[in-house]
Amino acid sequence: MDDGIKLGVDEIKLKVNDYGESLGLDERKLGQLLSNMYLERKIAVAFDSDSLLEIKIKSNVKDNIESFKNYELSLTDNRRVILKDVVDFQVIKSFEKVIKDFGEKNFYVYANVDPKILTANEALAKIQPILDQAQQEGIKLKFKGEKEKQKDLKNDMLAAGALAIILIMLSLLYLFNSFRETFMMMSVIPFAFLGVLIGHFALGLNLSMPSIIGMLGLSGVVINDGIIMMMNLKKAKDVEEIFFYAAKRFRPIILTSITTLIGLSSLIFFPTGQATIFQPMAIALGFGLAWGTVLNLLYLPVLYTFLNTKRLST
Repeated sequence: MDDGIKLGVDEIKLKVNDYGESLGLDERKLGQLLSNMYLERKIAVAFDSDSLLEIKIKSNVKDNIESFKNYELSLTDNRRVILKDVVDFQVIKSFEKVIKDFGEKNFYVYANVDPKILTANEALAKIQPILDQAQQEGIKLKFKGEKEKQKDLKNDMLAAGALAIILIMLSLLYLFNSFRETFMMMSVIPFAFLGVLIGHFALGLNLSMPSIIGMLGLSGVVINDGIIMMMNLKKAKDVEEIFFYAAKRFRPIILTSITTLIGLSSLIFFPTGQATIFQPMAIALGFGLAWGTVLNLLYLPVLYTFLNTKRLST
């Protein structure tokens, strides 16, 4: 865990005391008087054979704290006083840098969670009482990182998911010209999501935004094997032919799924470096496709037979 508060060197804060105020000093006048010690002053200009020279002077004891405390201030009435007599010294920690957004100072707190133990949302839920107390004390909180990404992507993912489902349904309607067969194939999609949950549980990962994106992609991938199966089941005229055509498609469906899973296996089981952020997406696609293959081989023929019992029995 880290934060954006980087402390620099010690800072000396001066405050004019009652005696200094009685002499007519304030912070503005004090700054003008101290500038003679801490700012370089140009006192003359000279010329040499090549160029113009500026002659400047500066104090050689400006970095000595004792010399600073005993610095003599010349007042307007020609009186001179010692700095430490007219101001109070306070040593504070200064910030190395101050980050501002729209004129407001921001301090960042960073933390990484172990995805095998809890998610970022679960971590925020556990510290919610602390966050509520901070807000009651007038501290404005703004969440970034995964929390901000989830908020930004939520509506986009809902819109993209709805559009994908509609386009898949229209494609199947055009291909099969049947609402019944279209919805039979569409019913495979939600059941295929069970494979996504099994995969995340088996590998000890929680669902995340990459997982949701993988599930969105899975909706289209898992339909491919279903199309192969459904095109053959439509040829069946009785239950015996259902068994024949379903078994006939076993080999191409299995080979199609296995080749895809082999390609995803390295990212699922051996992610390295920055590739780890894509592991949940690969798990969603891989395990979802594996379970979807089982559904297309077993569930889809059974559902087709059940919904077409009357036609197959005549």
